[in-house]
Amino acid sequence: MNTCKNKSGEGYIDVGIKIIIVVVIGVAILGGVYLLFSNVILPKTNNKIETMVNTGNPIQVKTESGKVSYSYDGTVWKDLTILNTNPNDVATNMIVIGDGDNRIWLVTTYDSVNTYGRLYTSRDGKEWIPTNADNTGTIIITKYASGRVYANYNDGRQYYTIDGINWTMTSTKRY
Repeated sequence: MNTCKNKSGEGYIDVGIKIIIVVVIGVAILGGVYLLFSNVILPKTNNKIETMVNTGNPIQVKTESGKVSYSYDGTVWKDLTILNTNPNDVATNMIVIGDGDNRIWLVTTYDSVNTYGRLYTSRDGKEWIPTNADNTGTIIITKYASGRVYANYNDGRQYYTIDGINWTMTSTKRY
């Protein structure tokens, strides 16, 4: 009976609306915190921890579907963005020189839109440096039993290397 005589204006509906408002604001705040951690804080932390931790496994590098990726365990692969490449570049060929800590990776890329190729080298499998000059067209790299790797440019130039870093021009013929 006292509830009917209460003139304070507070009842079931306004309390329900207050609860809904608090729940909606709480969900929005928790969603923002979740997005901040999942998209910003945790990926940066994961990358920093990965670079600090030496797993003892040698790095592995592969080309697949036109992309270059690396892994420490052969299970989890991370895509690489090679220096000076653009979205049209596609990895076309990869060769490894040496073994263990003395490995050098060579990767050729091709941009079908601008029709040029590039040859990159890496000592650690994660940072890549362009070698020689850009080329109008594709670059083909081939490793021979002698240990030499030849880079044949479609304009007729040819280079060779034994260590993957120092290149010697063997042909200057341009078509």
